[in-house]
Amino acid sequence: MKKIVLKGFLEPMILSILKEKPMHGYALIKEIYLRTKFWKPSPGTIYPLLRKMEEEKLIKKSKKKRRVEYEITKKGIEKVENFVKLKREIENKIKNFFGPSIRKEIEKWEKRKKVFKEVFPEIRKHFYLIYSSILKGKKEEALKIIKESNKKLRKLL
Repeated sequence: MKKIVLKGFLEPMILSILKEKPMHGYALIKEIYLRTKFWKPSPGTIYPLLRKMEEEKLIKKSKKKRRVEYEITKKGIEKVENFVKLKREIENKIKNFFGPSIRKEIEKWEKRKKVFKEVFPEIRKHFYLIYSSILKGKKEEALKIIKESNKKLRKLL
């Protein structure tokens, strides 16, 4: 699946990052990549936008050692808060458009996601233990434990 970045997405993202803490340009590029997991905007995209945002008084820059650091202003905070409010309104309109059935499905998905986040680390630990047991030549014992666990889990269903 091809991942795309919507036009106009970068400015609110920069503002929300700078709302958390001031940063220099390259740190912003790295942070955007960490948050999106796929997009690393170029310096040729970031720095002109930072200059524009500074002209609009959304951010201000200051010299920190040998780097220029950007910090959000009150006007920038207002803009990012308006963006968050607009995002919520759009999400609610989409949910309302599809009606109660989609809202219920979204709520179910949110609950599943929460449960998965709680359970997955334990599953990963068990997988590692099983794998380590097999590597140490204890495959039969590990398989026996897995089969017993499967029986116990099926009883829960």
